[in-house]
Amino acid sequence: LECLVEAAAPAVQALLPPELHAVELQHAFRTNNFVGRDEAFKRHVDKYAVTLNVCLRKTADVRGSRVFFFESDAAAEPSYAHVHEVGLAVLHSSKEWHQTEPLLAGERGSLIMWY
Repeated sequence: LECLVEAAAPAVQALLPPELHAVELQHAFRTNNFVGRDEAFKRHVDKYAVTLNVCLRKTADVRGSRVFFFESDAAAEPSYAHVHEVGLAVLHSSKEWHQTEPLLAGERGSLIMWY
């Protein structure tokens, strides 16, 4: 996990505002998304300062499971839709409204790191 924290540091420095450059890892966990998983993916903000979502696994038949970002909780349409690809990550302020789209086919796993 420390290797990933070190690997993410240049992105945190380059892409986030200066007040977030000194963030430290607070919590990390893996997800395993699959069709039929009893999970409600509601629009939310995270309780930490920064979120790093790294795609670790994605089957070829995945449909759905994008992460939508919104300007506010009331926004009708997302301002950005992130499509997961193995080895790629999305780094964002934890205070940005976001929501994971239901998975319609396949399986996907991520590492979520909260700073």
